[in-house]
Amino acid sequence: MKTKRTGMQEHAAHSIWRLYARPAVAVVLTSAMLTTGLVLPSSILRSADAATTSSAATASTSKQAVSAKTAQQSYNLFLQRLQKPSTLGLARATLINRIAQFDTYRASIAVLQLENAYNQHFNYAEDLIYQESIQDELMKKYKSDLTMKQAVSLMSRASDRKAMQTLADMGYRLETSEGIFYPIIDYPAFSPFLSYVSPDIRDYILIMSEEAKSATTSDAGIVIPQAEVVKRGLAKEAFLNKYAVSNRRAAVDQEYRLSQYYIFYGSDNTPLFDPQTLEIDPQFQEAYRKLLNNYNAEQIKSSKILTNLSDLMKLVDQNDGKRTSVVDQFLKQRVGELF
Repeated sequence: MKTKRTGMQEHAAHSIWRLYARPAVAVVLTSAMLTTGLVLPSSILRSADAATTSSAATASTSKQAVSAKTAQQSYNLFLQRLQKPSTLGLARATLINRIAQFDTYRASIAVLQLENAYNQHFNYAEDLIYQESIQDELMKKYKSDLTMKQAVSLMSRASDRKAMQTLADMGYRLETSEGIFYPIIDYPAFSPFLSYVSPDIRDYILIMSEEAKSATTSDAGIVIPQAEVVKRGLAKEAFLNKYAVSNRRAAVDQEYRLSQYYIFYGSDNTPLFDPQTLEIDPQFQEAYRKLLNNYNAEQIKSSKILTNLSDLMKLVDQNDGKRTSVVDQFLKQRVGELF
């Protein structure tokens, strides 16, 4: 028999796998780099201008060398604080305060390392919040948009307040679904990094932030407007089209496939087609038609999602608004059996 705790863990793992399952970050993020003050190759430090024989050039080179040393010290401190859950929040604060010392490459790597650390310490965070007394308190007192910090004062027991304070200090975001409360990565809190990282990592953070701020689904149902579901899918499609090579391309591709599922199939509790009557949901149909009207023929042609959606709407009309074998074949060929 499953315990309540096991059920919580299985539910949370199913509900938010897309928010924290991430690929390793290339060769630069080795275990040694996460545990030592590894000196990075000079190519990722702020480059010094070509030296001249003048004293002014010599002084400038010396100043840049000091800056490089300062940046390396800041980076080492950041890495050190990533190691333990108790200093994860300090690591984020360190990066916020010192990321301006880094060049774009190092800043991007540091931000990805921070994300990886949140994933690494995720089990620890789950152990804290899945305590039955905490779940019960949150169930009784939870209000929309409650933060981890605000939840601290809702706890009656000192040990529970301490646990929630730890989660708040670490920087996780509070989320709930199907009566269970769990932590997710607080991507909106990565916004101070946007102007320092590479364009692909910036766009990745923006994509993930939208989902963290307002989840597409809750209790197995789509809870944001259908048009917004499509727009999020288009943002992921644009990322994949724009960045042939990116450290987070695989992660975005995973998110993109999930968006396609929601767009063309719906979810368990909000299916695109009624399981009994096979009729298309009128709200989906109306939302999709209105959205498609906002794009011209050339824009629709340039997007796989919009092309497939436009063709699906035409096909549904030709089949009396129902999911027939013809529609099934279309979905299988164009979208695929995603799960």
